[in-house]
Amino acid sequence: MSQTVSQLAERVGGQVRGDGSVEIHGGASAENGKPGEISFVQTAEFLKTALAARASCLIVHPSLDTGSVPAIVVDDPKLAFARVLRALHPRPAPAEGVHASAVVEPSATLGRGVHVGAQAYIGEDARCADGVVIGAGTVVERGACIGRDSYLHSRVVVGADCVLGERVELHSGVVVGSDGFGYVTHAGGQEKFPQLGTVQIGDDVEVGANTTIDRGALDPTRIGNGTKIDNLVQIAHNVQIGEHCLICAQSGLAGSAVIGDRVMILGQCAVGDHTILEDGVILTARTAALPHKTHAGGVYFGAPARPIKEGMRQMAAVTRLPDALRKLTRLEREVRARRDPD
Repeated sequence: MSQTVSQLAERVGGQVRGDGSVEIHGGASAENGKPGEISFVQTAEFLKTALAARASCLIVHPSLDTGSVPAIVVDDPKLAFARVLRALHPRPAPAEGVHASAVVEPSATLGRGVHVGAQAYIGEDARCADGVVIGAGTVVERGACIGRDSYLHSRVVVGADCVLGERVELHSGVVVGSDGFGYVTHAGGQEKFPQLGTVQIGDDVEVGANTTIDRGALDPTRIGNGTKIDNLVQIAHNVQIGEHCLICAQSGLAGSAVIGDRVMILGQCAVGDHTILEDGVILTARTAALPHKTHAGGVYFGAPARPIKEGMRQMAAVTRLPDALRKLTRLEREVRARRDPD
């Protein structure tokens, strides 16, 4: 979908420098831009590289001078570039209707413009609002509700009575509403605790491939508006996640953890059961927030989680331990030699 520089600038609220009539048909990295493509430059450090390439337009901060190369000037070039890419490469809309191999129970409700792909299943009393896309092989179980313009890719499972807000995107392999890992230990072994709650997901949430979100044992598991969850993440039963959080791959949140708003959990982190991460907390990669602990706003590192400066000091001290042990061994030998010269 080709557009002029001026049209793209209007979409992102930017100012045009140079020829606004240049046609743009695609985006590229700053290093590999070609004629007809647009790139972005966030800082002066990469401007020379971008200008050496052959992109027809650059999106830049007002402080940067692109010379004769047309530019769109904005305060946040990366954000504007993302919006330009969406304008140039809109996602194809699947055709409205139900594939012949799909099964939609008679009591299910489908809104206007809904697409149900091949071999998908929509259960009894399930509801799909206007504009919903149900990918091939996806299952929406009994009583589940899918909000307007949500997009469920292939092989997604939405469990019974779970609720998705508007514009939710679930990538392939996501399971929402699987049973939580709840058992009662007794003399005879393990007794399953019934998982009777649901999952409630807010608006504008995106969940990556093969992530699982367990239903609550009694109360719902909740994901707040605007939160983005990466691939291969485990969200256990009764977890409460606030708005606009980022949770990266291979992280796991144990039962009844409470996550505030705008929390960032980086890759391979562990959050213990009943742990509280207050608003704005950042867990750096492979950090373990121990069970039943509260972490106030700040950046945390290590296992167990510590404020990052403290954690880095302790890590640095650990790396010096071998030298310290060698010195200690040498000193012990010297002391013994002086004490027992024979």
